[in-house]
Amino acid sequence: MAFRFALCSVVAVAGMDRVMVDGGRCMDGTTAGYYYEAPLSGVSDIWVIHLPGGGACRDEATCKHIIASTPKGSSKTWKSTRVGKGIIANDPGTNPDFYGAHKVHIPYCTQDTYAGTVVNPTDDQWGLYFSGHLNFEFIVEHIISNISAARQAKRILLTGGSAGGAGTITNCDFLQDKVTSLGLSAQVSCAPVGGWFFPGFTEDQEDTELTPSTWENWSVGVSGGLVAPDSPNPHLTYLHPDCAKAHGKVDAWKCASVSVQYPYTKVSMYIVENQYDTNQISAQLGLPLDEYGELHSQEYIGYFGRAMRNSTQQVVAKPGDGLFLPSCADHVGNLQIGIGHTTLQGYNSSQGLGDWFFGRNEVPAILIDDCTMTGPGLPCNPSCMGVPSPSPSPLPLTCTAAVRNFCGDASGKWGCATCAQAHGTELVKAGCTEKIVRGICEKQVGDIVV
Repeated sequence: MAFRFALCSVVAVAGMDRVMVDGGRCMDGTTAGYYYEAPLSGVSDIWVIHLPGGGACRDEATCKHIIASTPKGSSKTWKSTRVGKGIIANDPGTNPDFYGAHKVHIPYCTQDTYAGTVVNPTDDQWGLYFSGHLNFEFIVEHIISNISAARQAKRILLTGGSAGGAGTITNCDFLQDKVTSLGLSAQVSCAPVGGWFFPGFTEDQEDTELTPSTWENWSVGVSGGLVAPDSPNPHLTYLHPDCAKAHGKVDAWKCASVSVQYPYTKVSMYIVENQYDTNQISAQLGLPLDEYGELHSQEYIGYFGRAMRNSTQQVVAKPGDGLFLPSCADHVGNLQIGIGHTTLQGYNSSQGLGDWFFGRNEVPAILIDDCTMTGPGLPCNPSCMGVPSPSPSPLPLTCTAAVRNFCGDASGKWGCATCAQAHGTELVKAGCTEKIVRGICEKQVGDIVV
């Protein structure tokens, strides 16, 4: 079934200007770049760099399909201006802590979680540029060389959601090292949202650095996750140097997992993550969304949640870092800075991050859900979605979960509509109808492009 939408046009005042960067490449080879907006006041020594999400691809068919049928692998459709939302919004009502900062938005066009280092693609990359990490470096250099205010920066916040959250963690220490090497004294902090790909410390594997077993394996009593030493690596993924050095050539592949990489990071981070990340559980590890209500599936959901709680204890143990970890079955929709509605001890992720970043000490730096879980250890935060009970659940809830899982990091209603069309088969299977999906996408909040 194909979903078709007739959404009302939205006109927004232009704010962020497009800047193309020579040397940067999107997946199809078009030039990469960024959007920049100076503070309305004209003066600030705080910068926010935002990395949006948008999935990832690791095989030829999927990557080429993305280029052919979506805008996510190219800069061809980028508009000259865009209006920032969430943490790069100019609205002090929704973004009280960062509305007055310099704002940079780096469109995601490489499908490599901002970690690719491909310079000259070969047959191993099917002729495609997975250059996300290199683009990030080029963009930072361009900003510092061409925007004079950047040299007066005192604080830089790198943040992003989903693939952008993973990219935030990957590039966090790198950003600090880069700006320091370019003569800046700015302090970098990082706030990944929904980027903890993947947890470790699972109960079915002796090696605590291994990622959770896939549903296909776990459901039949077999251990084994997605990340393995022989996994294809078309992205030529950038690995944290200290992690790779400590693991040696044989085990450096493990550093692609955030749970393994995190202990080696030096820059302070505020981690925002759902205990039951539905993108990881379903889109990555393979548990079908329409099976969430079955007992065996719920045991797997509980298994994943325990691994996430175990893995993020590393954050609790690291002085200076912060953690916002609700007991929710969602990806990033409920957590986005300036947008997310989920609360812990009465605070949302925006309040937690702002307090941590500015050192106000009015909100606990570590916020972990203490709600009472039902067996076998299921989501329980009342301000977010849980999982269906073993009895049939209402179709709109199941559909909402599916749309959030596949399209939660889409930009605005138009991005949501495009994503829904691409995932029509999966959404129908989850009980979606055109009317339900249209309603969900009408409420989708993201970046509006003009």
